[in-house]
Amino acid sequence: VNDDFAQETGLVCGGQMEVFIEPVEASPELYVFGAGHVGYCVGKMAHDVGFKVHVVDDRENSTRAIRRALSAPFELEVTGDPAEALDLAREGDFDLLMISLSLKHGDGLRLCTQIRTIDRLRQAPVVLISDTGETDRVMRALDLGVNDYIIRPIDANELRARVRTQLRRRLYADRLRNMVSSAVELAVTDSLTGLYNRRY
Repeated sequence: VNDDFAQETGLVCGGQMEVFIEPVEASPELYVFGAGHVGYCVGKMAHDVGFKVHVVDDRENSTRAIRRALSAPFELEVTGDPAEALDLAREGDFDLLMISLSLKHGDGLRLCTQIRTIDRLRQAPVVLISDTGETDRVMRALDLGVNDYIIRPIDANELRARVRTQLRRRLYADRLRNMVSSAVELAVTDSLTGLYNRRY
């Protein structure tokens, strides 16, 4: 275990680990065999790998702090232009969006509502980046369906915690939605023939 990994995860045992990854399905999953703090930390870090985050902010100090906090485990797409952000949102498949309330060339609230009209991103969590003194606008954004917010100056630990929480909630919601869909399908189809039954 190298020094950087030990500092990030709090591992000080000096132990070793081997990781074997075998693709089992089209959507890859990671199985961590073993117990203890090494397995826990590997699982926790692997949980975040591969999520795509779209950041819309035109302040250099904020985007720098976000890149520092999130670039290692997440795939980031950063832009400061609302029009470009909307185009990227239509083309890309993002797991989470971070939008600044105070953009120079647009309105962050309006961008949030425009992004929510995209079917693919309707369930994607949105985290607002706000300044102190913007409480009224933050409350309005929460009423419009924004999931969370963070206030500048951005604290890296708080940002990581908020992003992970929103991604975890999204995963649980997606899983629940899939389970309900499967249950409905099982209720209206015959398990032997696959045809619709009398309940359909």
